[in-house]
Amino acid sequence: MSLILDGTNGLTFNNATVQNSSSKVLQVVNATGTSILSTTSATAVTTGFSATITPLFATSKILAQFYGRCYVSTTGNEGSVYIYRGASSIQGGYTTYSAAGAIAAQQSIIVLDAPATTSATTYTIYFKVSTGTLSINPNGATDGAYGLLLTEIAA
Repeated sequence: MSLILDGTNGLTFNNATVQNSSSKVLQVVNATGTSILSTTSATAVTTGFSATITPLFATSKILAQFYGRCYVSTTGNEGSVYIYRGASSIQGGYTTYSAAGAIAAQQSIIVLDAPATTSATTYTIYFKVSTGTLSINPNGATDGAYGLLLTEIAA
């Protein structure tokens, strides 16, 4: 199989497809966890849970997706979860409200990011709660796993 390496177009295979053709998935990184992550902070703080991807092209988009069970301990209060790239929030996150007898609900955040780099890029989950405790995976491994899925998409 022959191929052509062109610094501006990427890698071209003998069937004329280009590796960085628009909308093609280039790589996937998936991080998962089962430990309990909790906060009582009223301002966004890191959970310490992150995933790192090194984009192949500076023009690529990164589809960042978080999923996990979340629970707010105090009735009538709210908790929020965010995806950060480095020290900046790239997604406003979702808010979950507590109700009497509430159970941990499966939540997800999806954002399409354009980091404009080929350097290693870290995405981290942050969270906050108005009052009480916000927990991700409040029952540990019993709740299953939470995760951060990063997909590089050619632009």
